[in-house]
Amino acid sequence: MFLTRYNDRPSTLKVDHEVQTNMEIELEDGKVTKSRKGTVHSLNEFDITVWEDGEVTAKRKYYASTDPGKYFPNMSVSDGAITLPIEDLVGFILERITPAELADGIMADDEAREALVEKMAERYASPEFTDADRRSFLTKVQKQIHAKAIDRAIGRLNGLEQNARSYSDHDRWRAVELGNYKLVYRRYMDALSELREAGVLDAEAITERLKYLTTPEQLETRVKEHRDPISIESVGPHWSESRDYWRAELLKFFPEPQDEPVADEQMAVL
Repeated sequence: MFLTRYNDRPSTLKVDHEVQTNMEIELEDGKVTKSRKGTVHSLNEFDITVWEDGEVTAKRKYYASTDPGKYFPNMSVSDGAITLPIEDLVGFILERITPAELADGIMADDEAREALVEKMAERYASPEFTDADRRSFLTKVQKQIHAKAIDRAIGRLNGLEQNARSYSDHDRWRAVELGNYKLVYRRYMDALSELREAGVLDAEAITERLKYLTTPEQLETRVKEHRDPISIESVGPHWSESRDYWRAELLKFFPEPQDEPVADEQMAVL
């Protein structure tokens, strides 16, 4: 296809260079390594390889021109070793991801997380870390602990409220809904008795109708075993409201830590 694009007369390509690869062939006795030679010819933007077994492959040439100094101006190359400041590498990464994403990536690696904790401890005790920085750091730690504790307390209180409301709805369902069903069941049984006395239904017909009828006792047993769906569904709409209520109540007694401004006298001492 490449040789006859512009005319039907065959063309001869000069050999650019030769290549040799090793192929592993799996046999029953094991793997056998076989060398494979070929010649590479250049045609426009393609490298055409003609292998000694007759196979021909084509690959588009790839040219890459980059300027590493554009991203790493302080990079140096000496004896084949590339050296660049870590600050340039971090700046290069932060141009493509957010600091929060970089922190998440560090915390996901065990060794990096351990090293980060050690560096934080060293930084906390270093002279460059001022008292204002320490207060800000400790306040952020307190906020995280406070938020976790509040969430756990809300979950427990919300669960207790859910159980209380569930039992309340369960008792209401037994008292009201089950009572109504008993009344309907009694009226239905009275109607069957009247039809049997009138000769409209015989004993077999009545038995057939009672076969698929649930008695109040059976219904109450099922309620005790599986809990009625009404009591479960009734809790759902109140779940978010309950969490918001308990959060507001807990924050009244346990307010969130705040950054306290440093007084002028304290700043003078510092």
